[in-house]
Amino acid sequence: MSDDTEVEAGQETDQNSGESSDQGTAQGSDQDLGMILNIPVAISAVVGSTQLTIREVLTWGPETVVELDSYTDDPLDVCINGISMATAEAVEVGERYGARIVSVASAKERIKSLG
Repeated sequence: MSDDTEVEAGQETDQNSGESSDQGTAQGSDQDLGMILNIPVAISAVVGSTQLTIREVLTWGPETVVELDSYTDDPLDVCINGISMATAEAVEVGERYGARIVSVASAKERIKSLG
C-alpha cells in the first residue's frame, strides 16, 4: 500500500476501492469454532451425593451401603467437566447404563457456569 492506511489483522483490502472486508476474520472464526467443536469433554451422570467424615469412610468394607441425598425417582445430574448442564433419567442401553436427557440449562446459564 502506498498510503498510511492501517487495516486490522484478519481483514482484506479491496485494492480497487480501498475498502476492507471481514472475510479473513470470518474464515478464522470458522476455523476456531471447528477446533473448539473437536475438544473432548468428560461427561458424568450423578445419581446423588452425601457428606461423610473421614472416620466414616475409613470404616468402609465390602458390602457397605452409602446412602445418598437423592430418591430413586429423582433425575440424574448430567455434568460436563464437572459443571451441571442438564438433567436426565437413567435408562438401559444394552447391558450398560445410559442417560436420557430431560432438560438442558439455557445457553445463557451454560455460558455463565463456564466462568
